[in-house]
Amino acid sequence: MFVTLRDRTDQIIDLLRDPIYFFGVDPEILELTDVSKDDFYEAARCYSVGFSVASMMFMLRATEEVLRTYYSKVTHQQAQRRNWGALLEVLRIPVLNCPSELINLLRKLQIRRNAAMHPSTRRQNEWDMSTAKDILDACHQTFQLMVDDLKARSGAAYIQ
Repeated sequence: MFVTLRDRTDQIIDLLRDPIYFFGVDPEILELTDVSKDDFYEAARCYSVGFSVASMMFMLRATEEVLRTYYSKVTHQQAQRRNWGALLEVLRIPVLNCPSELINLLRKLQIRRNAAMHPSTRRQNEWDMSTAKDILDACHQTFQLMVDDLKARSGAAYIQ
């Protein structure tokens, strides 16, 4: 049983029931680690009760884990122990042909992640529930772009 803030009750039901599905991560395409699964659930719980900063932190951490999976699938290299910046730097290499929309969105999320890691530099008004919603939406869009790209890549492999 969950208690949610009244103004979020309708939008949060699906998120709490199955946050992985809600965020658009297709586990058949992007296998999730146990850490990322836990982070998705924690992000959903924190968001539902109004803990905006905690929800953003968990969501960004889950996104970084999903980014590692995407990186591994695109580069055919292990991504363990690589941070967001290192992963993004490689994915930006033109020969990998990652969608520019995805790279730009990942860059914007990286900036938010870096700000979250340094609480002394963030302004409180930038870490409210509307910002949390924006980050959750951006992460959702990011996952959709990753899944679409990986589906296109697998389709192209069958053509060759």
